[in-house]
Parts: sequence; structure tokens; C-alpha cells
Amino acid sequence: VIRENSDMRALLVIILFPAVVFSWSAPFQKQGSRHRCQVVSGKRRTNLLFASPLEVDKTADGAASSMDQKEIPPIQEQFRMFLELSKPYFLEDPQAKWLLGGVVLLTLANSGVSVAFSYLSRDFWSALNAKDTETFQQVLVKFGGALALGVPVVVLSQFQRETLALSWREWMTERMLTLYLGASPETIDAVYGAPLPPPSPSTDDPETTSPTLPHSMIEKFVAGGAYYAIESQRTGGVTLDNPDQRITEDVRSFTKSSLSFSLTILRSVVDLASFSAILWSIYPVLFGVIIVYASVGTGVTVVLGKRLINLNYDALQREADM
Repeated sequence: VIRENSDMRALLVIILFPAVVFSWSAPFQKQGSRHRCQVVSGKRRTNLLFASPLEVDKTADGAASSMDQKEIPPIQEQFRMFLELSKPYFLEDPQAKWLLGGVVLLTLANSGVSVAFSYLSRDFWSALNAKDTETFQQVLVKFGGALALGVPVVVLSQFQRETLALSWREWMTERMLTLYLGASPETIDAVYGAPLPPPSPSTDDPETTSPTLPHSMIEKFVAGGAYYAIESQRTGGVTLDNPDQRITEDVRSFTKSSLSFSLTILRSVVDLASFSAILWSIYPVLFGVIIVYASVGTGVTVVLGKRLINLNYDALQREADM
């Protein structure tokens, strides 16, 4: 009896110890989350995509207090921001609509291939179970034809997807860097405190004159309001290293994740509709059980993974402040 009680106590300790540790660590994690995204002198990241050049020119203490109170925006606000960033490419780039249409069509074709293989798998195992040699051979021939058609569809779908992602990334990178480096004369005057020097006098040498550039390339580069506002902070002890690289990395992450997430939703909706009809035709009760099972699993995942959203957000902000 004593040994059994000892085993039970050891088992209870093993089971309850993670729960106790989690309950103790939760207050400290919550307290630490209040101070996330804290900006210190010399380690600050400015949102170049949404903030105006004048908003960049703030003290480190003021930026720290504003970011301490910053929370993850609600899903509606995130979706609105996503549309604001996504729509210009698909409205302004002529080939964007064609690329997107090709991706959607190939994604639907990919789902159709999956449905076709599900029917072929059913016939395959039915013929194998019934030991029907003739039907089995016919199914093998159909499998070969499905592979001959399905593999190119999958490859073309992936190729079209990567082409769209690359085109979108290239367009958005050029747009963001243009916004970062370019500014109106009013913005430059407000940031500099004085307008830029007048353009250099032109000469008769065609190699030294450029009718499309009012300033030299260096002057045009310096003329970027956001760029100069960031550079001007270096004199005050506040630095922001490699902002252009940060912009390109954010664009890469945004385009890749957005396209992958959108196509995953499309593929999931199409597969859900297709395979739900198939499962309902086979056994309606099993269809209901699977719906309940999937709903419960999704709910548990949302509850357990909700904290990961804040943790990933904190990690992104802290890495940006390094």
C-alpha cells in the first residue's frame, strides 16, 4: 500500500508540476508583456510604411511611451490594412490580374485532381478487395492517366504561384523604396528646416546633363524625407541600422505570407465543399461526426495558440529593436 501511495504521489507530482509552473509564470509573462516593444536610446525602429517623415522626428522617450501602449490591432483593422497594401499592385500592374487569375484557376484544377484521385483510390481498393482483375487493371490505367495530367497541374500551379509572388514582391519593393527615398518639397522643407539647394547649372555637354533629374543622383537620394529624418537622428544618439534592408525583408515576408495564406484559404474552402459532398453521399452520420471533431480541434487550437500570436508579435518587435 505504501509503495502504491508513493507511486500515486509521484504520478500526481509529474502531472501537476507543469500546471503549477505555468500558473506561476503567467503573471510574470503578463507583466513582461506590458513593457514589450520598449524603445531605448540607440535601438529604435520606425514604421516607415505608415508614418510620415515628420512623425519619424520624435524623441526616443516619446516613441517608447507610445510603443509601450501599442497592442495588436483587431482582425478587422488588420484586414483593412492588408487590403490597403495589396490593392495597389493588383490595380496598377497590368500583369497582376492575369497572374492572379492563373493562380486561382490552377488552384481549382489542383483541387479537382485531388477529388479525382479520391475516386480512383476508392475504385482501386474496391477492386482489390473484390479480387476483380479486370476492374483492377482498368483502374491502374486510369491512375496512369491521372498522374500524367495531375503532375503538370501541380507543377504549373507552384510555378504560377512563385511567379506571382516574385512579381508582387518586386513591385512592392520598388514602391516602398520610392516612398522611403522620395518626398515632396514641402516635406523636405519641414524636415530640413530649409529647402534643398538649387540644381546645378546645366552645361552643353549631353553626358553631364539629364533633363529628367533636377538634382544629381546623390541629391535625389538625400532628398528622401524619411531617409533624411532617420539619418538626422544619428546626431542625437538614436540610430536605425539598415532601414532599406528592413523594408525589403518586410516586403518579402508580407507578399509570401499573404499569398500563401490566401491560397490556403481558397484551397481549403474548395476541398471542404468537394469532399463534404463526397462524404455526405457515403455516410451522412460520419460527415456530422467529422464536422464536430474538426470544430472542436479548431477551437482548441485557437485557444492554445492565441498566446503564440502575442509571442510572435513581441519577438518581431524585439528583433527589430536590436
